[in-house]
Amino acid sequence: SEAEKKETKSGEGDNYPNPKVISAIKKIAAGVVAECESQGEHPSEVICSFLVRAHILSHGDNVDLTNIEAMKEKELSMLTHEIAEKVLSTGVPEIETMKLQVRFETQYALSMEDIRKRAHATRLKKND
Repeated sequence: SEAEKKETKSGEGDNYPNPKVISAIKKIAAGVVAECESQGEHPSEVICSFLVRAHILSHGDNVDLTNIEAMKEKELSMLTHEIAEKVLSTGVPEIETMKLQVRFETQYALSMEDIRKRAHATRLKKND
């Protein structure tokens, strides 16, 4: 069905995480970071990757992440530019909300990892 094709192209479905899709997202995100840096901004690669994924899911019919090599350089450049504009935008509630959510989740994950390490170190000290 059409929905199954869309899921496969975007990396969802039975074959998720598809290594080709992950690689494509990283490649596009790196291009977004580079474009933003050329304009004097230094965005998080995690935020760029998240916005790449969100853009692809909302425009999935136009982008096949499983075969990014088939995209013309102009198409890839336009895609990168569109996402960079979103990353650089300010005052757009949807984008700001996504950025805040990614920052929160990233910090939460780092905090949980730190808590695990401290708990492990404490257990080791008790066993000595």
